[in-house]
Amino acid sequence: MKRYIKPILYAVLALAVVAQLFRPERTNPPVSAELDLRADPHVRKEVLSILQRACFDCH
Repeated sequence: MKRYIKPILYAVLALAVVAQLFRPERTNPPVSAELDLRADPHVRKEVLSILQRACFDCH
């Protein structure tokens, strides 16, 4: 059993190193204003107020 652990750990380490060579493309797509919750007339003011306090500082 022990003789299988070292090669598996080396393989996982090699995969982790190789994975660092491939980077995903980082793009920020344009934001559509009509998808903003603040532009939606169906969102109540109370809900919008809670969202602004809880979420809009990070998102």
